[in-house]
Amino acid sequence: MDKSKKYVLEAPDGGWGYVVLAGFIINVSVISSMNVFYGIIFHDYFVFLKMDSVRLTLLNGLNAIAMSLAGFLTAPLLKYMPQRYLGYSASAAFNFGLFCTVFAQSQLAFFIFQIVQSVGVGMTFNLNTSAVNEYFVKNRVLAISITQTIIAILAFFTPLMIQWCFENFGSRGTLLILCCVTIHMFLATTVIQPVKWHMRRVEITPKEVEANLLLEEHKKITEKMNNTDNGNDEMKEKDGFWQLIRDLLDVKLFRSFTFSMPCVGPSLCIVVDLLFVVFLPQALQQK
Repeated sequence: MDKSKKYVLEAPDGGWGYVVLAGFIINVSVISSMNVFYGIIFHDYFVFLKMDSVRLTLLNGLNAIAMSLAGFLTAPLLKYMPQRYLGYSASAAFNFGLFCTVFAQSQLAFFIFQIVQSVGVGMTFNLNTSAVNEYFVKNRVLAISITQTIIAILAFFTPLMIQWCFENFGSRGTLLILCCVTIHMFLATTVIQPVKWHMRRVEITPKEVEANLLLEEHKKITEKMNNTDNGNDEMKEKDGFWQLIRDLLDVKLFRSFTFSMPCVGPSLCIVVDLLFVVFLPQALQQK
């Protein structure tokens, strides 16, 4: 090997990344199917537990809050545990909440199990989308297109399966069958390996080496200027509780308007879309 050659590690953009896409499709298909048919699947439970519109609205709000907080806390938790272990924990929370819901006999138990399931949804979705972004950089649009197409195709067959299960096994039997399907989330999480295991060594030219050095130097200068501007505040809170919160949540990201808007805009769209998907089946069934 020529020692004068310089190499850089790049994302796979294929290879094991396609296996990661398969795991992403399994997890997202399971989550999306539960969200789309939420009102239909749990309609009999709502009647059995005598849950009115006020309690249903409260339940949907608590689920949304639990899902959002779980997704928001995923990044801080990754600093203390590996990505796959956190993925297993998220899959366990989702399956535990869904399975225990089958045997819920009170509104309180139903609320608790649904909130636990929502925590699993928030973490799973965040971890899987992050994994796809890490494995695909140049071919990211192609990867997302493939996953969304397959998920949309599966969405055509999901209603038929749900209807057939309801007709033959009832609501509780349908939930138990769904539990058997969602248990595959553990397999999907297993194949989502750390991207550093599959990085490609790519040779770079001397001009690219020089450009990378200039870029790293520019980043160091920018970080030094930011640290100088905020030096007084950091000295005051260096050993305090708020400094720990800032390190965990990486609040520096929100100081930039450019990075803040992509966080706020899609979040509002997702909330509106989720509320529409949850309430529409219930409204249609009442008609």
